Amino acid sequence: MGVYYNLVTNTKYGMRIFQIEGSSTSPWVWLDEKSGIIEISGVSAFHNPFHFYRCLARWIRAFNLGEHKTRVVNMKFEYLDEESRRGMEFILQQLDLLGRENDNITINWFYSGENSLMQKVGMQYSWQSGIPFNLVAA
Repeated sequence: MGVYYNLVTNTKYGMRIFQIEGSSTSPWVWLDEKSGIIEISGVSAFHNPFHFYRCLARWIRAFNLGEHKTRVVNMKFEYLDEESRRGMEFILQQLDLLGRENDNITINWFYSGENSLMQKVGMQYSWQSGIPFNLVAA
């Protein structure tokens, strides 16, 4: 299974948008440099997710090198397998480090009211995170 991504640069304004197309086993990702919004959603249950999340962490750090900083991270997972949860913990650690430099980061963890597993995972992440963390029933 390949992961397909697209980096779009608006040359007029120098803004970058990074998108990874999701699949039935990998999440959809959207990083918008200008708005400072990161969105990650869908399912994460694929081979070697830590490699995926390590690469994603590099992109997040790269997007925060300029004057525009990450302000909001929206996470909307239907399912995370055990290995993917470890990968997400790594992303949260990286966001925590960025949050120390930019104290305006907020994480919004969206979960379906019927999906108690994703609610529990979100609660666990909120306890581990040093960043403002909102649990949102959708």
